[in-house]
Parts: sequence; C-alpha cells; structure tokens
Amino acid sequence: EWFGPRSRIILITKDKQILRVHGIKHIYKVGRPCKEVALQIFCQNAFRQNFPPDGFMELASEVAARVGRLPLGLNLIGMRGRNKKYWV
Repeated sequence: EWFGPRSRIILITKDKQILRVHGIKHIYKVGRPCKEVALQIFCQNAFRQNFPPDGFMELASEVAARVGRLPLGLNLIGMRGRNKKYWV
C-alpha cells in the first residue's frame, strides 16, 4: 500500500540473510571501486578535477586507501576547502 506499482526499493545491508528471510530474490552486490577510480572520486571532491595536482599524488593515494575506497568516505573526506593537514 505504501508504494505504487512498479516501485523499486533499495536496501543496504551487509547481512544477506535479512534479505533472504524476507523473500528477496534479486540481490545486487556492489563492490568497491578500483584504486584508480577511488583516487578519481577523492580528487573530484578535493580538487575539482579527476587527478591530484602536482605534489599531491602520494597523499591523495594514501587518503583514498585509508578510507577503504568507499565512495561515501571518499566524498566526505575530500570535501572542498580542506587542506593537507586535515587529511593527514
């Protein structure tokens, strides 16, 4: 009743059993981005470009790795207006 016909509901969980118990048959597992894409996501948020500026490659790569290449973390930690001191 809550949702109209053809509505799609997205659930996010680490526990597939929860989905199976409730009869969910279509499960899509989303993986983490590769190192290159993770670096690009971070750089888009931190520097407004797809790659780190001169002198930032090592730091940007380390930050992306420490966040575990999780897109939300990369977006948050790369918020514009931050500096090297914040990321370290």
